[in-house]
Amino acid sequence: GKIQQRPKYYKSDEYQKEFRIQQIELLSDVRDKLTNNLFIRWDYDSLKKEQIDGLNKLFKSHKGKKNITFELLDKETNVVITLNSRSKTVEVSNELLQELNQFKGYLGFSINNSRMNQYLKDTQSISNNLPVEKQKKLVDI
Repeated sequence: GKIQQRPKYYKSDEYQKEFRIQQIELLSDVRDKLTNNLFIRWDYDSLKKEQIDGLNKLFKSHKGKKNITFELLDKETNVVITLNSRSKTVEVSNELLQELNQFKGYLGFSINNSRMNQYLKDTQSISNNLPVEKQKKLVDI
């Protein structure tokens, strides 16, 4: 939309703001136009062959043109490994994101930009606010 100042009345010195809608698009179309890359955060320790096979099936059922980047996190050392998929591309949809959420070790996603640094800050601030006994339990999980 566009905001402009217009005279309140014909030949008036008073002005009011006017908002004019220039274009309307469906939210699903906007997501499709603006999405280039899907970043998937994953716990390195919980990534097993069965999960990789499940992810392959999931990506086959949601084929598209958007690139996939995996960010594998080693929670003990907070080291992140970034892997770009060369052969798999997906269509980002609500169904895909809901199905990803069912996998063990899935930590989240972001679109077009990595949000791993923000994820690490958030999890660190949460664990810093917990009592020592609960922090030890988080490390054991």
